[in-house]
Amino acid sequence: MRSAAKSGWLRRARRTAQAGAIAGVVLVAGCGSADEPEQEEPDPTLKQYDTFIDLYTHMVCDLVARCCNELSQAIYTFGGEQTCEVTVGGYAALSGLSALASVGAGDAVYHEDRQRACKAELESMTCEEIENTVSPPACEAEWFEGLAPIGSECHHDVECANAYCELPPAQRVARKDFIHLFLGPWPEAPGGTCVVLLGNGADCVSDAHCLSGHCEDDVCVETPTVADAFCPL
Repeated sequence: MRSAAKSGWLRRARRTAQAGAIAGVVLVAGCGSADEPEQEEPDPTLKQYDTFIDLYTHMVCDLVARCCNELSQAIYTFGGEQTCEVTVGGYAALSGLSALASVGAGDAVYHEDRQRACKAELESMTCEEIENTVSPPACEAEWFEGLAPIGSECHHDVECANAYCELPPAQRVARKDFIHLFLGPWPEAPGGTCVVLLGNGADCVSDAHCLSGHCEDDVCVETPTVADAFCPL
């Protein structure tokens, strides 16, 4: 079984700076009014979605504030135009949308306890320790667990158990697009099939497709040649 952390949310957190800034601005521009009707009984999946975003945002922004210099912090704050919480929260909202949609459909499970354990261990580590490790032990387990076995129909990688969602050619091309990279295919799009994870040397689109958990320059590799960093500068 592949190491979940190598392709999981911790590694994505190291890429949040630019993506988060863009996503945060997108969300700010598209926010609804405060007059939206309140639900008497909130959807449990929406509560999980809010929890995921909150934990992820504080995990990244606490690390940025503690470990990064002012230049790196400026990237996460979009040059001071937004707060880290807005930009990283925007990234978390977009990137977690398809995962929580799969949870709501019964195709995956969200493990809040795993995310909290990862956040707690990172908080106990020094900045140097964080920069020198791919993943702390508490971050090894995936926060979202797919339930669909190999051969099942799927729309998102997160739905597949120890596998990934092989989509039709048009959908694979769409994943190269910024928005599709976060959201995956739209619900009405043709589905794909859960297939076996790819070995080193195979063509890939994302880390989630590789047995090693690393997709670099569209090829599965055992170890990335360039390490991602929480502090870009």
